[in-house]
Amino acid sequence: MNDSELRIAIIDPVGKKAGMDVYDLSLAHQLKKLSCNVKVYSNFSEKNESDTVVEQFDFTFEKNLGQNIRFFFQFISGLQKAKKESTQVILLHLFHSTFADLFFIALSRFWRFKICLILHDVESFVYSHRKYLLKGCLNLASSIIVHNKTTYDELLEKIGYDKENIWIVPHGNFIGHPAKEKREFVLDYFNMDYTKKYLIFFGMIKKSKGLEVLLEALQRTDENIHLIIAGRMRDQSFRLLNEIIDKMGLTQRVHTYIRYITNLERHYFFSLADVAILPYLRIYQSGVLLLAMSYGIPVIASNLPANREIIDGQNGKLFISGDSRDLAVTINLLINDENARILLSKKSIDYVNKNHDWANISKKFMDILTTIK
Repeated sequence: MNDSELRIAIIDPVGKKAGMDVYDLSLAHQLKKLSCNVKVYSNFSEKNESDTVVEQFDFTFEKNLGQNIRFFFQFISGLQKAKKESTQVILLHLFHSTFADLFFIALSRFWRFKICLILHDVESFVYSHRKYLLKGCLNLASSIIVHNKTTYDELLEKIGYDKENIWIVPHGNFIGHPAKEKREFVLDYFNMDYTKKYLIFFGMIKKSKGLEVLLEALQRTDENIHLIIAGRMRDQSFRLLNEIIDKMGLTQRVHTYIRYITNLERHYFFSLADVAILPYLRIYQSGVLLLAMSYGIPVIASNLPANREIIDGQNGKLFISGDSRDLAVTINLLINDENARILLSKKSIDYVNKNHDWANISKKFMDILTTIK
């Protein structure tokens, strides 16, 4: 091991459970190209093209005492291994700012690691917001990275944090993954109709994602337009979702895959989708948006500030947040205009290649990590 190398550990309990494995591996791969020694500690271990070393841990944080205790010891074990590797900087993703987050950040600091927090959400969409927990996490960090100006501005407004310690670094793209599968193959795989057009709603399903707005819009769209819903439920009941679909008379037009979606299944879904819909009611940044754009799938998203930072009308379409009628009109227009979809596809790929390239992002990380105290 070269003593002059910056030694970095990415400790990520979320990992493959929410698609963060791509983020971790992409960042680690590019940091290694900049002569860093990088190791990922997470819940996946499959071979990766970057040859990044991944230490696999059974990171599971469920609502029972046994799993919580296991999570505690797994995280401690990760820190111990990082210490033995003479790690200098730890990168941690921060979503909910819970007591557990505060504890593990404090423990990492106690062991004299420099901590870089990647703050995804200022306020949790799952737990009641407690500013003192977020402030505690931020105060222990050596530096904080956010993915866009929307998050940066809200952090300063609601928390009043020292902006000298906050950096805006974009979320990376998903370019470089396998080319799309042939549409016919995927349609056969899922036993779907060749004559239909398919919208996709992908990711964790929770109230802030606006799925009901999309279902209401679907009622007003052409009959040949079907919807794929793929992802796990977070704060809603699957039974309730089915009741809503049935009540709206959409049973034959909605295809639900309410569970953990494997990377292969995700690849198949994004290979057949004609349009990706992001009807979010509240969001700070969206990996799903960048994933769809990286696949060249035309995107229709609600006109929230975070979405407006990326979608400019040339690389995607916006609709009025919460307005199912406006969404329905936008869907019908785009689905029936193949030339528009082809142009959006090209523009979206061009955009994420230029603005969300991991090589450029890793350089920004390096500028931050080499100067933190």
